[in-house]
Amino acid sequence: MRGRRWPVMGVAQLTIVLAACSDGASAPTPLRAVPEQALSAASPAAAAVTTTIADDDQSLAPALQIRSDGGGAYLNSNTLTSTISSAGKWLLDSYFPRNSTRTIYLDFSRPIPGSGPNGGNAVAIPSQSYEFQGFIDCPFAPYNNSFWNIAPGQTVNCPLHIGELFVGTQKYSVHMNPNPGTEGFTWGETDFVHVTCTSTTSPCTRWSITPSRTAPDGSAANVAALLTYVTTTTKGKSTTTPVKQGDFYMSFRIDVTKP
Repeated sequence: MRGRRWPVMGVAQLTIVLAACSDGASAPTPLRAVPEQALSAASPAAAAVTTTIADDDQSLAPALQIRSDGGGAYLNSNTLTSTISSAGKWLLDSYFPRNSTRTIYLDFSRPIPGSGPNGGNAVAIPSQSYEFQGFIDCPFAPYNNSFWNIAPGQTVNCPLHIGELFVGTQKYSVHMNPNPGTEGFTWGETDFVHVTCTSTTSPCTRWSITPSRTAPDGSAANVAALLTYVTTTTKGKSTTTPVKQGDFYMSFRIDVTKP
């Protein structure tokens, strides 16, 4: 059972989710934020897209760690957000829309030794289906890219974040971004993703999202940090900080099409 998805909760959480950090860093100062679904809906140039999450791709790896829920393509609707914003940021959200039924399957069976708290074992959450909010923030500095501006056949680097994952009432996220976040926190060991325009003509209307790294076993798999969120209160002021639980190799293929 997960937390109730009301906009007030989303504002506080998204401020933290968009930050990258390192263990032992000072607590972030919360910024005012707007839920992702509100941002995409407010942009007249935001486009609905079809998102397909592969369950198998032998060209990448024997098994994929990010898979679909088996319900087919993810289509933008009243109960699911699948969009690219006017700035060129992809968003797939089954957490904030009410009455959503779609999920994503996350597999944490490939932990990296010594990447957990205090250099110990990585602490995994169950490999299972989760309601989620995923986004690829290509316009984010220092990437400064956009889904809309990728030329046919071109590949660019972008950060991937899959958040709003709940185990009971505890929130987690999967983070792939080696660069500092807006509040100065970073997990430099993680990898950005490759976004490739698979259209044959411009402007691009088809994209594939794949790992940028090759794991030691030869599979195409990124290092992804699993984060949890810890709230502390000092002198009546509460601060929520992301804390790394460990790193995991994750392979995946996500295809996005503008109808």
